[in-house]
Amino acid sequence: MLPLASLGDIVYHIYPEASGITWFGTSEGLFRYDPAIAMNYALDYPALIRRVSVTAQEGDSIIYYGGTPFEKLQKKEGAPAVLVYRNNAIHFEFAATYFDARGANRYQSKLEGFEKKWSEWKKESQKDYTNIPEGNYTFRVRARNLYGHISSEGAYAFRVLPPWYRTWWSYILYAGAFFLASWGISRVRNRQLQARSRVLEGKVRERTREIRQQAEEIRQQAEELQEKNDELIR
Repeated sequence: MLPLASLGDIVYHIYPEASGITWFGTSEGLFRYDPAIAMNYALDYPALIRRVSVTAQEGDSIIYYGGTPFEKLQKKEGAPAVLVYRNNAIHFEFAATYFDARGANRYQSKLEGFEKKWSEWKKESQKDYTNIPEGNYTFRVRARNLYGHISSEGAYAFRVLPPWYRTWWSYILYAGAFFLASWGISRVRNRQLQARSRVLEGKVRERTREIRQQAEEIRQQAEELQEKNDELIR
């Protein structure tokens, strides 16, 4: 009974006319049903993303409203919005262009790149995400009307930049700092080794001098002994 799906939960009065037209008094108001009027309950309709905003400590900033991107954050038409990492908390608002019992519309959403599955069908027409990591994303939403017909999708693409400490140039800085630190440590160690080597060489020279001096003393003593022996023999 698709034609009667929009009557609401409570029907107070039903008044049929001889012409076939039937009037319904319900908790939602007065409804007129004419079987002679053909209705296409499978009529296609879109789901629309109405507003996108980023939430931050300094306040919310709208980056998309009613189909018009804000140029500061979405530089050219059709290009994904580019968000700095501190703006990685995003709020979406959406709607469906099906107005027959609009309150019966249900919505399903998914953030591609962050979620693998569609959400459950819900009445709420907004969605919040926080702490989205860097990467490319597309928020998708679709609606289902009271007749069970699902809309075409609405989509919004955006990109979250990495924090400065995870950018390519920061990695170059890290590599440069590591190289300089390694080079500095190597120079310090080389200087320490050279200093130790000089100390050791000094000790070796000193020891060699002492040995030569002792050898000279021994030689002189030997000569003196030899001279004394020669005198005794005479």
